[in-house]
Amino acid sequence: MMESVEVQEPGGTSLLTLMLKRLLDRSLQDPRMSRVMASRVLTVRVRTRKMATTLFFESDRILAEDGNRGRPDLEISGDLPSLLSLALGANPVRAVLARRLRVRPRSLRGWVYAPKLMRILRLG
Repeated sequence: MMESVEVQEPGGTSLLTLMLKRLLDRSLQDPRMSRVMASRVLTVRVRTRKMATTLFFESDRILAEDGNRGRPDLEISGDLPSLLSLALGANPVRAVLARRLRVRPRSLRGWVYAPKLMRILRLG
C-alpha cells in the first residue's frame, strides 16, 4: 500500500511539486484513498504556465519529479489558483468549463484513471 510520495530532487523542488506531494501525502493517509491508485502504473503531468511536475504512479509508490518527464497518460494544466482551489475541495467541473483547468487523457489508461486521480487530488 502507498504511504507517501517520493520527490526526486528534494533540494531544488518547485512550489507545484511540493504542493502536489503534500496533497497526495494527506490523501494517502486515508486507507480508502490509498487503495484508489494502489497497484496502478500511470504517468501524470501537472502544468502551470511556468512550472511542471510529472507524477509516476508505480505499483507501490508515487514519484514526483520537476519538469516534463516521459510521455504522460494524463495531463492536467491550469493556473496555480485553479489547481490550489481544486486541492482545497473545489469541483473541477467549474474550472474546466471556465477554461481555467484542462484535463487531457493521452492514452486509454488516462481516460480510465482520470476520475480516480481527480478524487485523490481533492481534500474536501
